[in-house]
Amino acid sequence: ATGFLARAGTIKLADVELTAGNDYATVMVVSMDGLPLRTSKKVLVQVGTVARPAGWKDKPVTWSDKQGSRKGFEVVSFGKAPWMIIDSDVSLTLANATLTRATILNPNGEPAGQADLKREGGKLTLRMPPGAMYVVLSSQ
Repeated sequence: ATGFLARAGTIKLADVELTAGNDYATVMVVSMDGLPLRTSKKVLVQVGTVARPAGWKDKPVTWSDKQGSRKGFEVVSFGKAPWMIIDSDVSLTLANATLTRATILNPNGEPAGQADLKREGGKLTLRMPPGAMYVVLSSQ
């Protein structure tokens, strides 16, 4: 799912249900072993949010073109390093009875800790930890 997810409310797919509080985000839930999400033993959850260089500034503008008056934004400052990435505000529920572990990965794909999972019946719920962009769900 990608786009203005906070406005979309809860998004219900075949095996995944997700809710995002971010104005704009992308959430991907991918089987890493080629099995369907419902039976996979290893699943990657990846969340991307708005990322801008520190000091980025824009301002609202209105302009006219052949199609009439338009509203948008003008970049006033492109900023500089480091990049500032908005923390995700994403919860998802996955219909999978075998996954029991949630490993947070750093931006290099290396393990960086564990995230909490809640189980109810054959489903698990993950709230993406602050600062996490990647979590691997596994059955150990």
